[in-house]
Amino acid sequence: PRPPPLHTPLIHVHAASLGESQSAATLVKELTHEARGRGTAFGVLATAATAAGVKAMREKLLPAVADAGMWADAELLAVDSPGNVGRFFDFYRPAVAVLIESEVWPGYVAKAKEKGVPVVVLDARMSERSLMRWCGSGVVEQLAKYTFGALHTVVPQTQRETEKLIRVGCKNIECGVSLKFALRLPSGRSAPIDRNESPGAHRVRLGLDPLRPTWLGASTHGPEHEYLLRAQLSLEQQAPVSEPPLLILAPRHPSLTAKEICEWWSRHGGLREELTIRSSGDKVSNRTRVYLLDTLGELDQFYPACDVAFIGNSMNSPGGGHNFAEALSFGCRIVHGDNFVDFEGLLEEFFVKYSATDPGHPVVIRCKNDAQALTEAIERQLVAADRTPPDQRIPLIMTMTELHRAAVTGSSRLLVDILQTILQETKKKDAH
Repeated sequence: PRPPPLHTPLIHVHAASLGESQSAATLVKELTHEARGRGTAFGVLATAATAAGVKAMREKLLPAVADAGMWADAELLAVDSPGNVGRFFDFYRPAVAVLIESEVWPGYVAKAKEKGVPVVVLDARMSERSLMRWCGSGVVEQLAKYTFGALHTVVPQTQRETEKLIRVGCKNIECGVSLKFALRLPSGRSAPIDRNESPGAHRVRLGLDPLRPTWLGASTHGPEHEYLLRAQLSLEQQAPVSEPPLLILAPRHPSLTAKEICEWWSRHGGLREELTIRSSGDKVSNRTRVYLLDTLGELDQFYPACDVAFIGNSMNSPGGGHNFAEALSFGCRIVHGDNFVDFEGLLEEFFVKYSATDPGHPVVIRCKNDAQALTEAIERQLVAADRTPPDQRIPLIMTMTELHRAAVTGSSRLLVDILQTILQETKKKDAH
């Protein structure tokens, strides 16, 4: 690890994994703009709990900060033990700590309080299971009251989360717009994707047939792969739109499931040349029925080319869902399963903002957890997309852009306010 500059205040931003890290990268880019506009300089240490999260930070966050001429680094965060936490604070000396979502660790928070480092939790949330654990025995409940009571500021993901966080002892709670609505940065230094182009234009960019209806299975788990493949076979037979659609299948853990998907396809009569694998470098042809996206971090390249997106982790058990905001930001129609509990509050917030939904063709459809229900939902959305002129996607895209702006602007202003207060207090101490 690289030590930060001695006289530059450091903001430590920590996220759990890939999705939270991408939100954090978007936030930090906006934070650099906000700070420069107000004459405040700082460095950024980004950490994550997984290698995929650190990789996303290095690809997306570091270039954004480097462009602003600020110090930045990205590392894995060590286990929350007294020795690890103590060494971390002594080496990096953060001025402000920013934790994303549920990454609140008692040892880290206790050391931050000892060192006088304010801890801010953005997009804070807590699962029902975690809530029950924190509100359990007397000792654990006391630890919860100390840990969550020591937080400087907490910005909950939704109103539902606010109620849970108050129960475990959070005091300084502020309202905001969820970072789940923050649109991810393009990988490396590639150009941003034009959200106003039609799906057909984006399909040309990816080497796909611009006229062929296309749907995406995003971050799928376990039995969902089979449900989607069965739905694709049914849609090919029913031909609800002009021609059989193309399924782009993007499993959440491709290294574990890609072989299983290929074997299922072969067992059910699919030919090898009809399933194109992204990592092989083979191009999609008019014979391709399924395009297996067995790479990570590319969904933002494929959402714009799709008419419909199924959001994974919503038909398996226990499920809970994955973020739907990025798909909507490109004008995709959405289908998700019954197990979508982690994102129901965010969907409610979205519908409050976006009311221009055609009752006959809602932009988001929930379906039962089986292949037949999924087939019917995807068919309905493909037909709706086929009948919708490209310019009618613009209100949806604008709604998501507004939510993005509110999420990152509100959070970045809050953090710069806190940082400036710390710097002013430090100057007063130095003066005395």
